[in-house]
Amino acid sequence: MKLFDPAEYINSAEDVVHFLKETLQENDPVALAEGLDIIFRSEGFSKLSEDKAPL
Repeated sequence: MKLFDPAEYINSAEDVVHFLKETLQENDPVALAEGLDIIFRSEGFSKLSEDKAPL
């Protein structure tokens, strides 16, 4: 049985923003660290860096 991994459901930059907003509402540094770990492992984080406009 595979464990639930929320990183598998963050597939776009918009998902990253939504997940980060929800994580920040917890107002808990441990939740923030765990949330950032999830975001960094997600497909959405990769897409966020690809979508970045050139300087």
